[in-house]
Amino acid sequence: MTKEKLRDYRHLRAEIRQLDGEIEYWFGRAERCTQAPHKAPTTASPADPLPDIMDRIAECEKARAEKTTKLINIEEMLSELSAQESRLMRLYYVKGLSWFFVASEMGYSLQRVYQLHGSALKKIRVN
Repeated sequence: MTKEKLRDYRHLRAEIRQLDGEIEYWFGRAERCTQAPHKAPTTASPADPLPDIMDRIAECEKARAEKTTKLINIEEMLSELSAQESRLMRLYYVKGLSWFFVASEMGYSLQRVYQLHGSALKKIRVN
């Protein structure tokens, strides 16, 4: 695993939240399409939009599943690290804290944080 994949973690979570919103939106649209009208339509209705809406939902769910799989892979790699290394990686890559704040949060010097980071990256790359 590279640093780039670790950096993608926050973006993946944001994209998953966005897709959840889109899925919710399209389900709402589908629900409105399937509700019975209160009175007979006065004009000819356009083609049924429900199949298109269901396609959109399927596309969003597929994209969400792919992003979730990537997120799970990153989580699995982080879980193979020591508790100390995993916490450091989560603070920096997942929470987005600066190295200064990571060091402060963990009660270490910046030099020690850099050492732990290097050690964790080596373990991740080997796996």
